[in-house]
Amino acid sequence: MQDIWANLLANAAGPYGDDEVTPSFPTILMELRARDVKFLDALFREATSKLRTTAGVRNIEKIKFSKVDLYIVYSGAGLAKFPVFQTSPHAEGDDPEDFREDASDMDLSLDTFERNRVFVKVYEVPIRKGNTNTFGLGTNYSFTHLGACFVKACRDPRSREK
Repeated sequence: MQDIWANLLANAAGPYGDDEVTPSFPTILMELRARDVKFLDALFREATSKLRTTAGVRNIEKIKFSKVDLYIVYSGAGLAKFPVFQTSPHAEGDDPEDFREDASDMDLSLDTFERNRVFVKVYEVPIRKGNTNTFGLGTNYSFTHLGACFVKACRDPRSREK
């Protein structure tokens, strides 16, 4: 966490144009646990990776994560007590009870991200299934513009992606 604070301070002092450090960033960082920061950074890396491979999408705020995607990123960041290594959070033979504690902690991080407007729930209607539209409610999550700028401001200024 000390490095993150130092990065934020260094980025606030440096001239980085439209990636300015806003006065709200220290307040946001103050509310995050070390594991929240690790999860947020992993989400940002995953969103950046998806941005490079998703045709027609140029804005990180357009990259959406399902709950399963979030859990896979959470687990891949080394935060889960019961990690997953496939595309589903529940492997054959796993006890779903094992995942409740991890899911609860991940939800706590998401609540903190949402409260600070770093990450938002995105509701989508209708949901396309095959050739038909259904009128269920789909819930995904994505970075806000503030959130993307916040994560960039917390990264080492010497290794910033332009």
